[in-house]
Amino acid sequence: RCAPPAKAAAGWAATALLSLSMTYESSTNFYDHDSLYVSELTPWVGPLEGGTRVQVLGSNFKDGGYWKCRFKDGTKVVNARFVDSNQLECSSPAMTTTGSKDVEVSMNAQQFTDLDVAFEYQAKARVSSVTPAQGMREGATLVTVNGGSFSARSAALSYLHCRFNTTVVRAERYDAAKVVCKPTSMSAGYATVEVSNNMREYSA
Repeated sequence: RCAPPAKAAAGWAATALLSLSMTYESSTNFYDHDSLYVSELTPWVGPLEGGTRVQVLGSNFKDGGYWKCRFKDGTKVVNARFVDSNQLECSSPAMTTTGSKDVEVSMNAQQFTDLDVAFEYQAKARVSSVTPAQGMREGATLVTVNGGSFSARSAALSYLHCRFNTTVVRAERYDAAKVVCKPTSMSAGYATVEVSNNMREYSA
C-alpha cells in the first residue's frame, strides 16, 4: 500500500513499483484530483425511512470516479451518481433517529470531504383528516389538513406542500399537527390528500 505524494496540480501520473531502482511492475496511471467541495443539498431534509433523492452541489467533481456519499454516523455510505462538475446525486439511507447528519462525498470511496454540510432526518408527515371534506372543483376552498410531523423547518424552507391527487400546492403551517392548503381547479370527484415536508416524499 502506497500513499501518493502531494501534487501542485490535478492530473494523471504514471505509477510503478520500484525496489533499489528496479521496476517490479510495469507503470500504470493514477489520477490526482483537486480537493472536493460541497456547498449545498437539495432538499435539505428527508424522512427517517430514507430514499430521498438528494442533489449534492459543489465543485471539482469529475466523471469516472467511484463516487460515494456518506451520511455521517460512521457507517451509512451509499453510491453517488455523477451529474456534472458541480453536482452529484445520491439516495439518503434510512436512519433510526431524527436529527442532522453531515453529508460527505468521495471520488475514491476512501477520502471524504469534511465541510459541515448537513441533511436533516425528520419524522414523515402524516394525514389523519381534512376539513371540509368537499369543495367546488374550481378551487379556492381553504382545506385544513390535520395530522402530525408537519415540520417548521420545512415550512421555513418553502418545502411544505399538499398534494390533491397529482395537483401540488403550497401548505401554510399552523403547528406540527395542522396545515392549511388551497387546491386549484380540479376535476370533479374524490381526491387523495397528502402532505410532504420536502417536496419529494408524501404521506401515504
